[in-house]
Amino acid sequence: MKRPLSLLEVCIGLALTAILLTTLFSGFRHLMKNGAKMGEVRHQLHPYFVMQMRLNQIFESITEEGLFYTDIHEKANGKALYFTFQNGVDPDPQFCGEIEGVLYCSKEKEMILELKDERSEIFLTEVSSFKMKFYDPKENKWVGKWGKNFLPPLIKIHIGEKEYSYLLPRATREAKFS
Repeated sequence: MKRPLSLLEVCIGLALTAILLTTLFSGFRHLMKNGAKMGEVRHQLHPYFVMQMRLNQIFESITEEGLFYTDIHEKANGKALYFTFQNGVDPDPQFCGEIEGVLYCSKEKEMILELKDERSEIFLTEVSSFKMKFYDPKENKWVGKWGKNFLPPLIKIHIGEKEYSYLLPRATREAKFS
């Protein structure tokens, strides 16, 4: 015959269960807080990720025969980069294939890609500073303005404190090694 549980054994079991549940819920609460923080960070970084992916797609498809230079743009706060690139397939047929684009930071502090003076893509808002540098392999140095008749192999874009580098695959591959 089985002996019934004593009150002391029941109290010890309840205490152990309470300790275990407290530990589990505390860990769950920390996981939920960290998940919310990660969601906020992801939400803040998402525009930078989208911008980087779009610029990567653009710079990889820049045409060697088309435009590529920096100049003043009426809506820009500083220099703008003018270029011709292969946009691929687009829902709007007039934006398919090879088109002209302008990348600049507007006076409203928005980083904008303008296509054919008709469509604008706003990459980022509240841009504190926007600078571009181009690697000139013939002079073996970085320059802030580009107007040469060949593509630079590398572009650095400074947006605020962040720096993004892009490779132009169709660029001149002439470099000096010392």
